[in-house]
Amino acid sequence: MDQDSDSRRIVVAALGAALVAFAIFWVRGVAYLYGRHPHEDAYILFRYVDNLVTGQGIAFNPGGPPTEGATDFLWMIALSLWVRLGVDVALAAVWLNALGCGLMASVCSSTAASSRRCSGSGCRGPRGHLRCCRTSRW
Repeated sequence: MDQDSDSRRIVVAALGAALVAFAIFWVRGVAYLYGRHPHEDAYILFRYVDNLVTGQGIAFNPGGPPTEGATDFLWMIALSLWVRLGVDVALAAVWLNALGCGLMASVCSSTAASSRRCSGSGCRGPRGHLRCCRTSRW
């Protein structure tokens, strides 16, 4: 088998794994939201996001003083961008989590496939593995 077909197979496997993981995570996340209420940290963060998007600042209570109760500042900003575009805050969290899950599945799948490809007889040990993988084309 040539390297182009191996590379193509790795890409297809990685995309397939990403789509399956994304779909499973998204369906389970939406089902969870419709069956339950977000708990503690998620609920607190969602309030902060709603207040930030409506111009109330980074505060738990609308019109209240700014507080440092959001546990993850970058996550709050990412959710705020989606809410600003009109997506519900809880659905935005599900979308971003599903995208992250799909990305991780893609990375794990392609890493596993490429390490199998690089495990020939001349690729024993850490240095041999690096040498073989460095010379293979993506």
